[in-house]
Amino acid sequence: MTGQPTAGSVGAVILAGGRSRRFGAVKADALWRGHELLAHVLRAFPPECAHKLLVTRPEQVAPAAAARFDAVVSDDPGDPAGPLRGVIRGLRACPTDWAWVVACDLPLVRPGLLRLLLSRADADDLAVVPEWAGRLQPLCALYACASADNLAACLTAGERRLRGAVATIGFRTVAETDLCEVDPHGLSFVNVNTPQDLADLESVARGPSETERT
Repeated sequence: MTGQPTAGSVGAVILAGGRSRRFGAVKADALWRGHELLAHVLRAFPPECAHKLLVTRPEQVAPAAAARFDAVVSDDPGDPAGPLRGVIRGLRACPTDWAWVVACDLPLVRPGLLRLLLSRADADDLAVVPEWAGRLQPLCALYACASADNLAACLTAGERRLRGAVATIGFRTVAETDLCEVDPHGLSFVNVNTPQDLADLESVARGPSETERT
């Protein structure tokens, strides 16, 4: 059992180990509004966030924004490729009891959404996962770091999908109706998979008021 989390006792795990095949370059270093996508994600975390950790692949050159993190770790190349192994590695390396886990290609993630997840966490939860458009969003969620062993057991049992692994552990869902209070357009879940996604990002971000960023 973990303690009730507060922003000052929660870490941040950002996943940047994807191969970016559809994007054709390292997504974490892609520039938008003059800053790397990774930097946009990083600035969404509350300033009192206890520890910021970046997860990469072992052979990967560290992204340009890596120096802004408290630690950089590599995921386990012996595990099947995919975000699940990165989440497991990040949670195991994070020195806090809880951690927000966010993919590096979600540059519009809202600070208010991260705080909402935190406010819904109970000491007995292993994860607090938003649900948007009928789908769990485990790449923008809050995890108890103790859940790493449960997720690793799922991976060992043959489950390679993060969404599938999360569904087997004790998690709390935050419904879309509640998420709309802090992110009415679901911008936190807009990911950049292709160069066209990056080109479209400006028009997507301009839709809602910029004040929603805070």
